[in-house]
Amino acid sequence: MVAQTGSSGRVAPWSAGRAIFSLSLRALLSGRRWLLVAALDALLIVVALILALAAHDESPQRYLVDLTRTLALPILLPFIALIFASEALGSEVEERTLVYLTLRPIPSWLIVLAKYGACALVTLVAIWLALLPAFFALDGLHGPAALLPALLVGAGAGALAYAALFLLLGLLLRRALLIGAIYILLWETAIAALSTGAAHLSVRIYALAVVRGVLGNDAFFPSDALAPLPGLLTALLWLAVVSALALAVAAWRLRRVEVK
Repeated sequence: MVAQTGSSGRVAPWSAGRAIFSLSLRALLSGRRWLLVAALDALLIVVALILALAAHDESPQRYLVDLTRTLALPILLPFIALIFASEALGSEVEERTLVYLTLRPIPSWLIVLAKYGACALVTLVAIWLALLPAFFALDGLHGPAALLPALLVGAGAGALAYAALFLLLGLLLRRALLIGAIYILLWETAIAALSTGAAHLSVRIYALAVVRGVLGNDAFFPSDALAPLPGLLTALLWLAVVSALALAVAAWRLRRVEVK
């Protein structure tokens, strides 16, 4: 794809941004990473089907919220975001092709936004492709009207934050996939689940707060899950700030690369 140029021969920044987004999206949609993502999606769907068979007299929608709270948000979502976002700039670093982007007259923040848009989009699609079958398997249509929007918005907000964090991680560290996996398993899954203080420094707790806030029905949450949850506006603001900070640091780091 060739970006448009102005009368002086310089690349039009927004045209270059669209080109980077398109090429990045094409790269993320290729390769074997989708096999791993498909396996993660299948895991959630299989567990949802098992729970649907086990839900005799109990509300299957409660199982759906529990599945989102214990598997989709703390494990499935961050791993999907890690697989895609750590590659968005990390692959450029590994293959030493980042210089071809930074040498062009394109603002570093535009490069970061284009890469972020691509990895955030595929992460959103991947997590929603898992949540939708789980929703229908667990009879979500007979639950509250806000149940599906709550799941999609909560997972979407978490996906945007995770994508920004792991995009930065891929730019800063060569073994981003391994380090990101350790972070997910130790912090987001283990430590944040045991400590209320640590939970407030994890993405998953704010993504879950968005689910609860949009749903507006605490009956689907056990009392121990409600205690550390912030309000909806607080959760959205925290996720937005974390995403913006991660992208700002990534753009700053990219400018440092340009100088070298």
